[in-house]
Amino acid sequence: MEIEFVEIAEESSTSSTMKRRSVRRATWRPPLARWVKYNIDASFVEVHFGGATTAILRDHTKNLFTDSNSKIAATSPFAAKALAVREALIMAKTFKKRIIIEFDSLILIQALKPQASIVEIQVILDDILDLARSISNCGFT
Repeated sequence: MEIEFVEIAEESSTSSTMKRRSVRRATWRPPLARWVKYNIDASFVEVHFGGATTAILRDHTKNLFTDSNSKIAATSPFAAKALAVREALIMAKTFKKRIIIEFDSLILIQALKPQASIVEIQVILDDILDLARSISNCGFT
């Protein structure tokens, strides 16, 4: 099984405040037909060594398949994001579909590529890669 990495473009718009400035706005893009997309996010609160994850699974017509949220114990924002990805992959195994997992951490996406690592969360990264290999078509963006 090959893991796919996809880059998305962001739309640019201008704000009409006192100064004109460029604002980058990310918009949700549906997956291709016969694919589903998990949009995930995580929060981290350092003083509590924890946070929360959320995941929403939709198809190309925006139909909601499932969603989830959970409290987590984490040591950093990267760990929280990685745990959110791991949770989405565990849920994705039940759907038997082509999966795109979309999240907002380029560093984490790069850490999932061959020869890359983040020592602090390597155990979670290894688990993510094992889970992704068990899904016939899985990509990260």
